[in-house]
Amino acid sequence: MRHELRPISEMNITSLADISITILIIFIVTGTFLKSGINVNIPRTSAATAQKEEGIVVSITKEGRIFVEETQVSLSYFEKVLEAKISRARYPLVYLKADEGVPYGLVMEVIGRIKEIGIENLSLIAEPKRKGTVSK
Repeated sequence: MRHELRPISEMNITSLADISITILIIFIVTGTFLKSGINVNIPRTSAATAQKEEGIVVSITKEGRIFVEETQVSLSYFEKVLEAKISRARYPLVYLKADEGVPYGLVMEVIGRIKEIGIENLSLIAEPKRKGTVSK
């Protein structure tokens, strides 16, 4: 008895589906960790809009600590760290989020230093106002 070798004419997609689902789960899980994790109680306003573009996030906590993305920096090294991050970014866009208890002078100092570097695309981040709330 002689056996003939014939090519398989159907495609087995079981392993393809397994790999696709696994990759999808990995993207979903890691996507939640990509947001900037500095906890700042930012103010609420009716003028708040959603971030549509990627950029570098500068955060100021109520204790006055300054972060460029996840890196804590002193005010004296702020420009150097920010310039290094911007040189690696595709588009020099900076988002500033400051705790509502941060002194106005510190916020203006950080904005001034961002502008001195030559960054014109600066956006302030605020939370959207909850419906039914009244301003203080």
